[in-house]
Amino acid sequence: TGSILTGADIADGSISTAKLADTAVSTAKIANDAVDNTKLDLTSNYAFTGTISGTSDVRLLSTVTLGNQATADFTGIGSDYDVYMWQFSDIDTVSNCNMLLRYSTDGGSSYESGSGTYEAAVRGYRSNNEFGTAPTTSDTKMQITFGGAVVDDSSDHNFSGCIYMASHNNSSTRCHFWWNLGYVSGDSGYATGIYGAGSIRTISHNPNAIRFLPDSGNFQSGKIKMYGWK
Repeated sequence: TGSILTGADIADGSISTAKLADTAVSTAKIANDAVDNTKLDLTSNYAFTGTISGTSDVRLLSTVTLGNQATADFTGIGSDYDVYMWQFSDIDTVSNCNMLLRYSTDGGSSYESGSGTYEAAVRGYRSNNEFGTAPTTSDTKMQITFGGAVVDDSSDHNFSGCIYMASHNNSSTRCHFWWNLGYVSGDSGYATGIYGAGSIRTISHNPNAIRFLPDSGNFQSGKIKMYGWK
């Protein structure tokens, strides 16, 4: 009779993974900690073809870190998410300004600025009083803030908040937006809040890119993050 071959008789690396059948090693034979973060790069991106359960319906899609720039553009908007949200964090601008929004239907090659494209209703309040509204039924841009509550260019008066969009992929209804922002106004120096809503007046226009821009000067610093909500 011949001798029995043991693991000690097999040199390291003598059996390649190509020689192992897919089912040769069952999951029961793999220790729970067999693959740790020294083998799996937790900073890399991984693609999955199946459905991953237990994850949040809210996902961070992209981030723009602002420098001295005129616009902040977000592309890749589509039917994967019912609601998109933009989170503004610690935004500073070069000049006192109002914040505007425009949309694109060609992936960001151009942004709509025609007469009668947008409508919006904005209301402002500050720590010393509620000071007014800024409604418009026909405009070349969607105005997120308005006079009496301009975004301050002072580095200690930055602004933050959230803007939401829905019905962006429904050609039978108008795409609409709503928002809440907080900052110290460049007009008054008081703590200021802005809330509002707006819509695209053309029903068949489905945005696939969004642009934010000051009406005067540039962004200076801060971050804007785009999230998708399923």
